Amino acid sequence: MSAADEDERRKLAAAGEEGRADVEGAIRRIVIVLEGEGAEDPTLRALAELAASLQSELAGLFVEDVNLLRLADLPFARQFSRLTSGGRRLAPGEVQREMKVKAMAAQRALAQVAERAGVSWSFRVARGLVAAELLAAAMEADLMALCARERAGTHRHEIFEFVARVGERRGAVRRAPAPPGGPVAVTFGAGAGAERALALAIRLGESLGRGLAVYVVAVGDEAAAKLQARAAAALGERPAEFRRLKRLDLDQLLKAVRAERASALVLEAGERVLEAQAIEALHERPGCPVLLVR
Repeated sequence: MSAADEDERRKLAAAGEEGRADVEGAIRRIVIVLEGEGAEDPTLRALAELAASLQSELAGLFVEDVNLLRLADLPFARQFSRLTSGGRRLAPGEVQREMKVKAMAAQRALAQVAERAGVSWSFRVARGLVAAELLAAAMEADLMALCARERAGTHRHEIFEFVARVGERRGAVRRAPAPPGGPVAVTFGAGAGAERALALAIRLGESLGRGLAVYVVAVGDEAAAKLQARAAAALGERPAEFRRLKRLDLDQLLKAVRAERASALVLEAGERVLEAQAIEALHERPGCPVLLVR
């Protein structure tokens, strides 16, 4: 190895160490968007362990979808069971009561995992447009986790599918997919927080017992090779599989993440991610938990 190559290797390794130091010093509050997960949910437990290692606070957030509440109050809104496909009219306030039950379950689960991990926690319920509430939370958080899993329907509630339609049509029964068990996926681009996102993915992968899939985001081959070298230096001896994206196309990324049944996706929360449409896509269509790192 030439002196120039050795100097470059040292610089890359130093960048990786700086990324790990950034994680340990900058993430004081982890916001977790909950939907009624139980205390045994592996991602929730892994996030609690992550908070303990970073000496961070866990802040739970449950969003009551105001559009779903309005929809349920319409006289022709019906409730369909996934098991029988049978439908009936919704009683006034039924959706709100269901949301309250799920929020209480989420709060209990957060309290349990936080107390086991020995970290401080808080919990709040927000009512509004889901994308707007999530975007506001992401702008304020050091790290935000969207814990929602793959949904069998277009709405985010697991027990019933609430559908507004005139007349009655039997809904299709859908089989829920098996839980993901693949690697922790992480994007690695030219942004200032790339090493920080990778350091978090490493910690989460260790906690979940999963490998890493690093998605290098670069237009040209030369730029991609340099970024991969940076990522490899930060990884050290840890094994990882590298993927290539020419740009941060969320549709393309989410398809790839679903295809390899990723356990989680870690993203640097840059300009293209902190938009209402992007946040909504990450909440609705990933098939795995998503961590947004600022």
